[in-house]
Amino acid sequence: MGAALAVLVAASAVMSALAEPVRIGVLAKRGGEVAEARWAPTPAYLTEAIPGRRFEVVPLDFDGIFRAAKDREVAYILANPAIYVEMEARLNASRLATLRNRAGDHALTRFGGILFTRAARTDIRTPGDLRGCSLMAVDRHSLGG
Repeated sequence: MGAALAVLVAASAVMSALAEPVRIGVLAKRGGEVAEARWAPTPAYLTEAIPGRRFEVVPLDFDGIFRAAKDREVAYILANPAIYVEMEARLNASRLATLRNRAGDHALTRFGGILFTRAARTDIRTPGDLRGCSLMAVDRHSLGG
């Protein structure tokens, strides 16, 4: 009877693990609803493709994405390269894939931002020239806005 109970407990633990969704943290830079709508096909596909596992999207803002990764509230993160680089340095994150965005007929794997200054600021020509200057951005983790 002890062995049967152990098998039942083990089976229950496996079923409980399978019931827990695999949480995919997504940077919701345009809000949670937009992020869920954009990324909904990904967990739907993974749930169908991987038997016994259920996946879900967890929209996160710029601060929440670091907290969720640090506290291991999500198994995977979908974010921009700047956030990934910081997570790699601070949290020992590692990448699995790079998203290729489409722009017309081209697939893009790079992400960029632009800094502009007043024409009279001839002293600012490189990012290093910004030391001691004030700078405005969408978020301290984003130059994409």
